[in-house]
Amino acid sequence: AAVYTISWPPALLKILEFFSIFNFELLEIFPALGCIYRSNFFDSLITQTALPLIVAVTCMILGHRANKAGKEARGYMLTNASFFLVFLCYPSCSRKVFQFFIHTTFDGDYGTFLTADMTINVASDAYNTMVPYAVLMLIIWPFGVPVGVASLLWRHRAPLIELSRREKLSRTP
Repeated sequence: AAVYTISWPPALLKILEFFSIFNFELLEIFPALGCIYRSNFFDSLITQTALPLIVAVTCMILGHRANKAGKEARGYMLTNASFFLVFLCYPSCSRKVFQFFIHTTFDGDYGTFLTADMTINVASDAYNTMVPYAVLMLIIWPFGVPVGVASLLWRHRAPLIELSRREKLSRTP
């Protein structure tokens, strides 16, 4: 896999650094955990893809229950929080999932290793055990999120079109 060095503008780097908290790299957020538990790419993959998914689904369920209980404001807030979290985590989760499938092969009998973590041999049982999880996350994050959002927008297109029409009418003198 080719790696390109790109000089990003300093302003963009500051924005990316600000939003890096949504990578959910717990060992980077809590460095002391590295002394207690030795982790690898698999731990990072699970944490970074499952944690936001669990929180987002929990918010959606609680929002739905709040709406049914007549607490529309709370339901609206929880549902929006769920979408906000998914949109913030979407790029980093998708990147992490794709990294699982990028390998580096070495000459001779050295083998093929995960490029993101050269301690993981892709011929190992540990890697093969993680393949179903990575495929599931591939379906959910890079493909499922855009398809899900598109289907929600399509399903609610009539009210959105009406809202757009009203906005245009209110702007005309």
